[in-house]
Amino acid sequence: RDVTDAKRGREHLLEANRALRRSNEDLEQFAYAASHDLREPLRMITIYTQLLRRRYVGKLGNDADDYIKFIVDGALRMSSAIFAGVEGCWE
Repeated sequence: RDVTDAKRGREHLLEANRALRRSNEDLEQFAYAASHDLREPLRMITIYTQLLRRRYVGKLGNDADDYIKFIVDGALRMSSAIFAGVEGCWE
C-alpha cells in the first residue's frame, strides 16, 4: 500500500504548524513591544496628573478636581485595556 501521499501531507501539516508557531511568537513579541510603547505615555499622564491633584486639589475649584480625576481614571483604564489586550494574545 502506498503511503507516500499521506507522509507528504503529514510533513506539509507539520511545516505549516511550525510556521504558525513562529508567526505567533513574532506577534507576541510585537504585542509586548507595542503595549510598552503605548503604556509609557499613559504612565506619564497619570503620574503628572496625580501630582497636579496632590498639589492643587481644592484650590482650583470643583470642576478642575473633577477634570483631573477624569484624566487619571481614563489613563488608568486605557492602560488596563492595553494590558488586557496583550494578555489575551497569550491565552
